[in-house]
Amino acid sequence: MVWQAKGFEQGKFVLRYPDLPWYRTHAKAIMEILLSVATKLEQDSGLDLPDPTLCYVTTPEQAEIINKGAIGRAYHFAVTIGLHQNHLSTFAQTLAHELAHVLSLKLGNYETPFKGEGFACYLAASAGVDLMPMGLPVHYYPKWLISRGVSLRLGALWQRCDYSPELYDLAWSFTTFLAVQYGKERYFAFYADKSKDLNKRLIKFFGATALTLQEKWSEFVWENVDAQPEQIREMHRELGWVCSRALWLR
Repeated sequence: MVWQAKGFEQGKFVLRYPDLPWYRTHAKAIMEILLSVATKLEQDSGLDLPDPTLCYVTTPEQAEIINKGAIGRAYHFAVTIGLHQNHLSTFAQTLAHELAHVLSLKLGNYETPFKGEGFACYLAASAGVDLMPMGLPVHYYPKWLISRGVSLRLGALWQRCDYSPELYDLAWSFTTFLAVQYGKERYFAFYADKSKDLNKRLIKFFGATALTLQEKWSEFVWENVDAQPEQIREMHRELGWVCSRALWLR
């Protein structure tokens, strides 16, 4: 169905879309966004998307059927994204997140939502495309949790299987902390490692146990967010939506 849809190619990127007036009219603009976002992600990460990379843009209703309830989904060499007619401005953010999942295959397996979604949120934000996937800037939500006495327990977070806004924000924050404090290359090496023992893995790449790192993470969050908890509490918690269901990596 996807390969039979209308579309065209540019370089290694293949765009497919429904044979409907709005998508036909905006196909070139959609391709321009695809090329721009992909270039930013590849340059920022130092990783290359597959050749070819397929982007199937369709109606939100059709996307949710294909993606089992999600507006966007990543596959090994493709992304499927639901795009509302007249809402082209929302496309880049969802696209960046899903293409980041495709790039993650260059490093290692998805394993858990905390690991995989953290990478996608971090890379999309690092490339300057999606700065608030769940409606708050990075580290704001964990700072509010810390202010309420909630411990950011890495072992429990790593094992979580939900795709809630909370999971996305916490995973994004922790990934950003690792990349900033220890360097992107070391974080990428940690992502690629196949060890199933999280504690040994953290010690190997960051020289600290999960307990020590969660304390350092909490300190980093508190020091790097100027907004006070009372201000964060008044902000909109979720302006975007949870897009990815990258379960194909498990």
